[in-house]
Amino acid sequence: MNTLSNFDYHALYRRIERFFPIIIIGFLLLGLLMFIFNYSQRLNTRDTYLDNISILQGEINDLEAQKAHLESELEYARSDAAVEAWAGGTARMAKPGEKLIIPIEQGEPVIIAPEAEPIVEAPAPNYESWVDLILNR
Repeated sequence: MNTLSNFDYHALYRRIERFFPIIIIGFLLLGLLMFIFNYSQRLNTRDTYLDNISILQGEINDLEAQKAHLESELEYARSDAAVEAWAGGTARMAKPGEKLIIPIEQGEPVIIAPEAEPIVEAPAPNYESWVDLILNR
């Protein structure tokens, strides 16, 4: 004989009907807990992103200041004043009419006058060289 035909479905339905509100409340509490954990995780992630944004914003500001400084240095380097300062300082060049002063010691500055061209004597004629060789002079 079939035992399922003797099964009391009404008793089972009454038991489920009695625990149904508890089951629904349990699922609602489980969903609420999952939402709270997910929300707190999102808040932590947001705080991390905000910290990273503030750090990166500080780096951006530093780099923009450095860029402005380098652009001003580049602008000065392209100017005639920079070329003139380099020529007079590092390259030790002088403008026409100026006298170049190169400090040697801590004492008085020495003025270096332009060097005069060496005086070249005219070579002796060839026959004098032969006479000197023959006479051992």
